[in-house]
Amino acid sequence: RHLDGRDTARTEAALAAELRYQIPPVASARPLYHHPARKPLADILHCIREGKTLDEATSILTGAGFTVSPTPTFVVDSSIPAGQVLSTDPPFGQSAVQGTTVVLTVSKAPDQVGVPDVTGQAADAATSVLTGEPYAFKVTQSQEPSADVPAGTVLRTDPAFNTPVAKGSAVNLIVSAGPAKVRVPPVEGLTEASARNQLTQRGLLANVVSVPVATGSVQDGIVISQSIPSTELVAPGTTIRLQVGKAAPAPTTTAAPTTLAPTTVPPTADLSISKTDGVPSRSPGTFSYTIVVSNAGPFDVMGAKVNDTMPSELSNVTWTCNAACPGSVNGNINNFSIDIPSGGSVTFTVTATVTATSGTLSNTASVSVPNGVTDPTPGNNSSTDTDTLTP
Repeated sequence: RHLDGRDTARTEAALAAELRYQIPPVASARPLYHHPARKPLADILHCIREGKTLDEATSILTGAGFTVSPTPTFVVDSSIPAGQVLSTDPPFGQSAVQGTTVVLTVSKAPDQVGVPDVTGQAADAATSVLTGEPYAFKVTQSQEPSADVPAGTVLRTDPAFNTPVAKGSAVNLIVSAGPAKVRVPPVEGLTEASARNQLTQRGLLANVVSVPVATGSVQDGIVISQSIPSTELVAPGTTIRLQVGKAAPAPTTTAAPTTLAPTTVPPTADLSISKTDGVPSRSPGTFSYTIVVSNAGPFDVMGAKVNDTMPSELSNVTWTCNAACPGSVNGNINNFSIDIPSGGSVTFTVTATVTATSGTLSNTASVSVPNGVTDPTPGNNSSTDTDTLTP
């Protein structure tokens, strides 16, 4: 007894009654309310012959507060119809704490096979398993978006893993289609901050390029255009290029002896270019020049022009760049227009063949700012690479 006089045995019994619940007799057509060890053997066998189906047993157990294992055990038993529960673990009739996981043993026909677990496999590999022996299933596929599982990977099967079915049955593979696409929001006319927020909420990225606008313009700080139209579906993580208005500095005035006239300071951008093939001499063969055009700011530049006329010693000339280039281009770089944000750069790669074995190979590339933009240091707007030709 407790010090306060309560009966210890009765207290423990009351607690056990609150915490434990009897496993329902799911393998019986009629209820069993006592432990199976006290039931005659003949009655237990009779209950098994009148067993519940897997779905019925699951419903009874979950309704009683138990958890049913998602992977039942299937065994061949010719005395019981396929699909009926043979037994439970813990056994039916035994007391167990509510929430206990119960494993069901279910009868299957002798000619049935369990659907194998192909979750996480590539769709082609899973199909090969399911169509091969001993299954010979007729396999179909359907796709389902998944943010976590790579596209083309099996999410699950229908029927589910371990379900007994006849050889040659139809099995559907549910395959990941990768992350679901998102719809690009309309951000033209919004402030840069609002546009970024709209894109971020949808898992998209913003690449902002400033566009010069007049001082006091209503487009200052406003998105003028977006590279991908609104309502178009794209993959999460896609970058949307935004052109945002940026006003030039406010007009300044200079004093004159007789009158005061306003003077507008044009936007400035310090463009520079470098060109090299990395060596001081060159023998016959194919090689590459690297041309880098940079913008030290302070303003973004839209429509800078790049030129490079190839010398006569070169043949088979092609070039590409990492900006909005039309793929691989043959011949000279003639007035090619590029956009360079402040602090950004564009790289060109020129590939050519030289056959001469003597003399000098000299090649010059240049860049110029567009109308309305001033370059404070035009001396770095051209670059020449010179090589000595050798056999």
